[in-house]
Amino acid sequence: MGTRQAEQTRHILETTQRVLSAVKDAETGQRGYLLTGDDSYLEPYNTARATLTSMVGDLSVAAADKPEQASRVTQITFLSREEFAELAETIRIARAAGREAAVRARKNCARPIRRYSSRMRT
Repeated sequence: MGTRQAEQTRHILETTQRVLSAVKDAETGQRGYLLTGDDSYLEPYNTARATLTSMVGDLSVAAADKPEQASRVTQITFLSREEFAELAETIRIARAAGREAAVRARKNCARPIRRYSSRMRT
């Protein structure tokens, strides 16, 4: 593998980890909010949500000339956006119907993005 390809692969892997880290940060913030009702716990969620678009855009550009990786990036992008939509919905439920209702809704959700992101290494 040439130096350029190695650098590109490293960049893709690092950016994938940043996306996954943003999702984890958002989940942590949302969980803190659901446990306490304190809006300050949503700061990691809000920060992650604000940076997600640029991170997945960067990932798409980096993987554009690698068809196998580009397909995986498309899936990671979809899953991360789906995750953020679910987090936002749970926060909305907490505000409208109470935190216990939101916790029940959250327990019924799967976390496919973590499983899928591990495929980026192959």
